[in-house]
Amino acid sequence: MRCRINTGGGIDTSDATATEKDILQGKTAYVNENKITGTLELPDIDSLQPIIDDILGKTGQISGKLLNSHTENWEELNPTIILYNSLENEIDRINNKTNTYQFNNLKSGVYKIKVEVKGYLNSTIDSIIVKEESISIIQDIDLTGKAGEEIEDGEIEAGDLIDLSSKLGIQITEENKEEYEMYDLNKDGIVDTTDRQILKNNMNHKDTEEEWVESYQDASN
Repeated sequence: MRCRINTGGGIDTSDATATEKDILQGKTAYVNENKITGTLELPDIDSLQPIIDDILGKTGQISGKLLNSHTENWEELNPTIILYNSLENEIDRINNKTNTYQFNNLKSGVYKIKVEVKGYLNSTIDSIIVKEESISIIQDIDLTGKAGEEIEDGEIEAGDLIDLSSKLGIQITEENKEEYEMYDLNKDGIVDTTDRQILKNNMNHKDTEEEWVESYQDASN
């Protein structure tokens, strides 16, 4: 802001161009002989951290493990783990053939993951905090009590049992896999009474959403 000294003393502010938005909140200045109070707010340092990390090339990771007492055939289960940012936008997904997963090169921030498996309820872990050069460890997600979601409505109920029961005796082949693999809950290659009993044991279970239990590991180790 430029100013001129008046001949009779004082400062001529008639050519000043600053506005309230240009001056820090709570500070004052004179413009055109009028006193104005600033409204400019400085951003919180925490909100700038992802930008700083990106500039410095510092990133974090998310790592976790799935459990299922019905089967260890993770290749057939083929879980999908989806990663969302704090705005609920999908930013990555893993179609896994194992029970472990890891998302790399993540900016500092808050994330959410969702685990999807055909024939199973969804599991969501929310409010995952990622820090630079650290691995955010996710608590084990147990799929055992989630088997039997044949009708995708977020709950295992009578309709799912009826649906599965109508498929008893079907052998899973490469030709029919896409249609019937979701009913083979223990992934032994056939839809049978064992699968029906698994579903019965999980009746009335629903999709779950849990808060992340904070746990970190140094990514350099």
